[in-house]
Amino acid sequence: MDELQKRIERDAENAKDAKERAEEKLKVYIRSTPTEFANDDTIFGRKRKSYESNEILSLKGVAEYSFHAMVEVMVETRDGVRRHQLWYVNKYINNNIILPKGGGDAINVLSWTHPGIQVALTENLGSFTDISDRRLTLVGVSPEARAKFTRVLPAIVGIYEPGGSVGEIELEPVEKGLKAVKLDMTPEQVKAFISKMNGIMFVTGAPGSGKTTVAMQRVRFLYDQQGLRQDHQNAVNYSPEATKVFLANPNLIEYTKSLLRDQLNISSEVVALVPDFVNQYLTDMWIYKHNARPQTKKDTPRIEERAREAFFSLCLASDLQRCWEYFEKQIAIRLSDAEQSSWCMNSGKFGPKVQIMSKELAEALSKRGKEWVNNSTKIGSPTVSILKMDRVFSHVRNEYEALRESYSNKKNRENFDDEFSKWLYYVYDPLDCIFAFFSDFTHEGKLRIKEGTGAKVDETIVVDNIFFDFKRRMYKKEEKVWLAWLLRFALPEEVKPENRFRRMPCALFPALVDENTCWTHIVIDEAQDLSVAEASLLCSFVDQRGALTISSDFHQIVSPVHGMQDANAFKYGCPILDRSTDSYFPFSKNMRQTKQISSFLRSFYYNTFKEPPPFVPNDQVQDIKPLLHICKTNEIPTRIRQMFSVLRKSRNIQTIALIQVNEDEDELVQIRSILEREGVPLASIWQPYSDDHVLVTTSVERIKGLEYDCCFVVGLDNVELSALKFSINRAYVALSRPSKRLAMFCERFPKILHGIDSSLFDVIK
Repeated sequence: MDELQKRIERDAENAKDAKERAEEKLKVYIRSTPTEFANDDTIFGRKRKSYESNEILSLKGVAEYSFHAMVEVMVETRDGVRRHQLWYVNKYINNNIILPKGGGDAINVLSWTHPGIQVALTENLGSFTDISDRRLTLVGVSPEARAKFTRVLPAIVGIYEPGGSVGEIELEPVEKGLKAVKLDMTPEQVKAFISKMNGIMFVTGAPGSGKTTVAMQRVRFLYDQQGLRQDHQNAVNYSPEATKVFLANPNLIEYTKSLLRDQLNISSEVVALVPDFVNQYLTDMWIYKHNARPQTKKDTPRIEERAREAFFSLCLASDLQRCWEYFEKQIAIRLSDAEQSSWCMNSGKFGPKVQIMSKELAEALSKRGKEWVNNSTKIGSPTVSILKMDRVFSHVRNEYEALRESYSNKKNRENFDDEFSKWLYYVYDPLDCIFAFFSDFTHEGKLRIKEGTGAKVDETIVVDNIFFDFKRRMYKKEEKVWLAWLLRFALPEEVKPENRFRRMPCALFPALVDENTCWTHIVIDEAQDLSVAEASLLCSFVDQRGALTISSDFHQIVSPVHGMQDANAFKYGCPILDRSTDSYFPFSKNMRQTKQISSFLRSFYYNTFKEPPPFVPNDQVQDIKPLLHICKTNEIPTRIRQMFSVLRKSRNIQTIALIQVNEDEDELVQIRSILEREGVPLASIWQPYSDDHVLVTTSVERIKGLEYDCCFVVGLDNVELSALKFSINRAYVALSRPSKRLAMFCERFPKILHGIDSSLFDVIK
């Protein structure tokens, strides 16, 4: 009997045995599972409940579908021992399941997240892959044989390597939205997926390269395989409670939640929209606002909102440092004037003892402020600032506690706490700092407004209105992240009230899992769309021993008023200790699109950005070339209707979107009205997705991170001449959204396509 036949028979027998053993073990496990941890909310109790839940889920997964892949490997462990292993893989389980057989053997059904599994499925047969730098108990893997199955019971159907196809291979149904690629990752994706379990990891790559999917799958990897860490006994715990996934695009919320919940078995509660988080954080932290208040809602033209957003959208990490230096100056000056504070000047009415203690505290606070003023070697970093509230407290603690104790009356002490807290918020007032900072850079702000709006507003009027609001101590959503960012680094990080000034909230409170641990894993998707203040704020909440996963592509910045140009902002204020663990993983294979669309996009990228494209086509997926329709403007809706009528009948095309590059709402409304008259079923305007065979009509900014089977792109005419910032980026993003069909509609041959290989697309006149 040849080797292939032996493997088939072995795997068929093990599939049957695995199912039976899992069913038996499941019955026993459920009957014997202890309930003593049901109400245990300690870290140990939560770990135990999580393990039990995953064990039952995993046994059910094996009982339902024995396994999906097989690998025969030679593995090397940290102790230097090499041994042969037979592993089976189930993509529906979280725990690694060992199922005993007769004769002392066992069937090893491992989770798809196991690092050895992923290496064995992607690396060349017979080659030894060293993964010792991952700091895992497993240091090397050499795959000797493998197989992927579409069915194992009642008979084996799949592909063996070596060997070839066995049985009739069944095509899996195409899934919409974000898709898990558990057993089909590329070698470069696997390297990122199983990278070190702590530190900062940047995942970059072109649209469709799998950045988001791998970043989300890494959440599951850290949950499931943290026991394989060398130092797992002393390392942080990865759990749903200690994980946060931040998204900048609200249209990605449901897609991401679905991927996590339905495909990765991760609670969707871990997902948060960045603006919502910032707004809530500011509300919780800025208790005493000193008459500062948000502007009442009123109908403001979108262009004016963009102008205001552009004014505050600084994009470099150095801007953060510059702003913090302004903040320190403010704090130092106001601390120096502590003797003029109301709690000090009014202390005499509570008796001489209170007055003396008040003066001593005021002098201690004033000394701290003057030390900064006289310090010629100011660093200007929030992480080391001597004016952070915690550090100020540590220097004046004795005087502060003595003063509180001198108030013999409880009510008087509470009044002091309230008055002193208000004074501290005055000292560390973020709005005053923002006012002073941006007041000194109005010229730069006006230039940002001009670029961000295409010079469609009077930037001087906008700036005057901004400062008029400041003078009235009013703020809008555009300033909120700067206010939140300053408070995050100013307010104390001590959890226990007795270890900080009373009534001051802990700056880490939203991210605290327990008294000693913040979120241990933070994921940020489409990170290039954040402002530098947002980036720094979010990353500051990760535990210093934890993991930070960042997915980004800086060529996909499409907002003319929002986005960063400096990845160092993610590290500014980030507490992760070991920066040697920083890792960068560029994904180069376009997994989303057909070879034809990807080849066209490569040529577009090189011609537009004047640099080699960082991705290669997926040769396995083929379809027709992209189409460029050149026709009169009034003919465009008719051509779109004709194509839509044909494509909506195709089984392979389910989602179709009309994407406008130039963000001209009037133009899109006009196109929609004509399409509607011609009987084309339309989704609501700007709606990013809808049911099958309904035409989505939206803009680039609203569909970042999404994909469609087919895209109609309008507005490419004169993109390169647009005064609007990032117009070319928007064109790039729009052209990268379709997976199967791309059609462009222009009145004339667009200049942005000059220089592109003409054999890569067809022109229809």
